[in-house]
Amino acid sequence: MGVAPSSSLPTTSIPSTLSLLYGLLSSLFIAFHAVLIKSSLPYCNNSTIQLAYWTNLGSAILLLPFVFLHGEFSILEDLVHDSTWDPNVYLWGTLITGIFGFLLCVAGLLSIKVTSPITHMFSSAARTVIQTVLGVWLFNDILSSNRAASILLILLGTMYYTWIKSAETAGPPASRRPNDVEALGNGRDGIPKDSDG
Repeated sequence: MGVAPSSSLPTTSIPSTLSLLYGLLSSLFIAFHAVLIKSSLPYCNNSTIQLAYWTNLGSAILLLPFVFLHGEFSILEDLVHDSTWDPNVYLWGTLITGIFGFLLCVAGLLSIKVTSPITHMFSSAARTVIQTVLGVWLFNDILSSNRAASILLILLGTMYYTWIKSAETAGPPASRRPNDVEALGNGRDGIPKDSDG
């Protein structure tokens, strides 16, 4: 809904059909990923740190061939031989993004572990709304009527889901009957009669 073509947007900002397909596939694979994370936690002794380590290691191994295929290693090599290149900026940037990326991974895994994949997806959608609002506020991103409607739809859906889940976990309220002092010992309300009568 948020990426639907709008007459108020310039034609250069309307996404192509291929980019919409990639976005749809990305959302689908993120949902599959959340379900797979929940089912693979028992194999890591329910440790999110251990699972984060293995998922990051697997991602690094799978991405390594693409570093060479896309020529990124040669770009890095050219930067190393450039006299204006500061290796400290590269190393500190790599270290900081690696640490925070790992912490974000652990936070996402904890969210899935403690709640459910569906709840994690709803919280991710709410986080996306916050990121969009920040983008409009800080960077003057375009907020079309379609985009505003999609934000409203996400917020309403998230609030409705939260309300349903809280109603499920709350359960029926406990019945509270006032104590009938006069009925005590008379065999009413499940209290047996006195042996003396």
